[in-house]
Amino acid sequence: MEWETTYAGAPRPFHQKQPFLEIFVQPQPKFRFRYRSEMTGKHGSLLGSPSTAVSSMKSTSQLGVGVTSGMYPASGIGSSSNSYGIVSSDVVSGSASGHVQNIEGTSNFPSSASSTPIISTPMQGPSASNGSKLYPTVKLHNFPSDAILRCSLVCDTPPYYPHPHLLEMGHGTGGDDDIISRENCYVEIPVTARNDHTAVFQGLNIIYVSKKGIRKQLVAKMSQLGHGDGRRVGEERIDDLSLGVNLNVVALYFEAFVRDPLDPRNSRMLCPAVVSNPIQHNKSTQTGELRIVRIDKHASCCTGDEEVFILVEKVDKHNIQVKFYQENDQGQEIWKAYGKFSKLDVHHQYAIVFKTPPYRSSDIDTEVEVQVQLERPSDSATSASLPFIYKPIERCASSFEYFNFLLLLICESFLNVFK
Repeated sequence: MEWETTYAGAPRPFHQKQPFLEIFVQPQPKFRFRYRSEMTGKHGSLLGSPSTAVSSMKSTSQLGVGVTSGMYPASGIGSSSNSYGIVSSDVVSGSASGHVQNIEGTSNFPSSASSTPIISTPMQGPSASNGSKLYPTVKLHNFPSDAILRCSLVCDTPPYYPHPHLLEMGHGTGGDDDIISRENCYVEIPVTARNDHTAVFQGLNIIYVSKKGIRKQLVAKMSQLGHGDGRRVGEERIDDLSLGVNLNVVALYFEAFVRDPLDPRNSRMLCPAVVSNPIQHNKSTQTGELRIVRIDKHASCCTGDEEVFILVEKVDKHNIQVKFYQENDQGQEIWKAYGKFSKLDVHHQYAIVFKTPPYRSSDIDTEVEVQVQLERPSDSATSASLPFIYKPIERCASSFEYFNFLLLLICESFLNVFK
């Protein structure tokens, strides 16, 4: 199979007759990961991002991961089989006929397909113009027969190792009995010509696994990967992966395959897998949404140094700032300064007591409006801004600076009398 690399958009094969996956709707960028104990009652599921009708995809083949050669057992976690079979066929024609062979150390794709990315141009996907909700949506192109699309959780950086968090398909997602949620590790949806080979992953939830459960889940998920999958590592490396995994960011990993009708444990991958945009845990202090809930005053003397209390969504005292800034009529930032506080001034991650910075000039005769917002230095994320007023010194009747200002005028007048 020949592949050509272009840079016009998302991955697509050079020969348009080759099967390939395309993400029509990316997942929302921030979502709440829940502990198993929280999965009771009503709660929201993972939605699609309205701003991505079709987003650019990352083909894992370009990273040399060997995804195209990795086969998964159909028996789920704990399979006793040590090697899996693969149905070998002509991928160009999409034929499902062929013979079963052992895939250990082999691949059903030519070597060029595992080292060169597949590039395509964006296509028109679904939209939310009618106000309906969107969900992560993936389409298999150029394959006429029935197939299965699988979604699993992976780390958001190459080589996209399995992530220890669990993926769950909630109930009441359409009543399709053909949808399979296996051991909370992956979800499979069959695609046919009837649904245009498109899978809508509605009702997905991400189950948060604590640090003490990371190794157990990684061992279980690694056991699912085929022997030809370059992401599979031995137990001797699991400890290193456990220490380095980011529990606050995941990505969705989509694969397309067909099963051998004579032996469902044997599968044939149809094309390289694709990986979604990262999904951040929105209740984490490192990746969650920043928000000022309440502020006790909206004005300060232009000389600054006035104490202000704010209530905030959960923040990390080591990774938070209070930013004051001003923009011109063109929306360009022309001044900024940061509130003064220490780590001890962050109360239980939900309140901050700080002192206002001085405005860029104390020689103002009218009130000046600026903006105040939270800023997280690690990723430059910011909260929505609130208006804040800097007042001239003469209007700060209760300020110590104004008292000093008046005292200075009196002294100068007194000295002028005796000149």
